[in-house]
Amino acid sequence: MLSRWVFKIDIETCEQCGGTVKVIACIEEPEVVKRILDHLQNRSETPDPSLIRSAHRP
Repeated sequence: MLSRWVFKIDIETCEQCGGTVKVIACIEEPEVVKRILDHLQNRSETPDPSLIRSAHRP
């Protein structure tokens, strides 16, 4: 509900199929968020999309 109010997005609904999405984690510690974003920014290559599992079920 907070993300919908603050960011005007609905993270509980899949943008592709309109199905329900279940939030399994919420990272709120600023230092942890910074470490994750720093790691992602420093990656030299993009992962092969075929290796990434879908986050939602059909």
